[in-house]
Amino acid sequence: MSPKNLLLPVLLGLLLAAAGCTSKPQTYTGIVTTTMCGTQHFPGITPAECVRKCIKDGSQYALAVGDKLYKLDGNTAGLDEYAGEKASVFGTAKGDTIHVVSVSAPKG
Repeated sequence: MSPKNLLLPVLLGLLLAAAGCTSKPQTYTGIVTTTMCGTQHFPGITPAECVRKCIKDGSQYALAVGDKLYKLDGNTAGLDEYAGEKASVFGTAKGDTIHVVSVSAPKG
């Protein structure tokens, strides 16, 4: 097979591989926390107070979904309203990070 004949299948394979690396936006429902706290908060204060303190101290928002902890970036402005509580985050996941598009109250 000549190099010209190999070019098309190689390019097609690269395009398909690249398409598989990007995920479609979807909704993730979990508890809004921080990368510092995870699911364990400081004793003596509410989870919401703990999350807000950790954010003020420089931690990053996170979403605990089952046993998985996702870092949150992007449009995180609405997360304070759900600090320490359940929320639905719409966005695109890449590895352990969700790029947030919007945040809302969970349905149901």
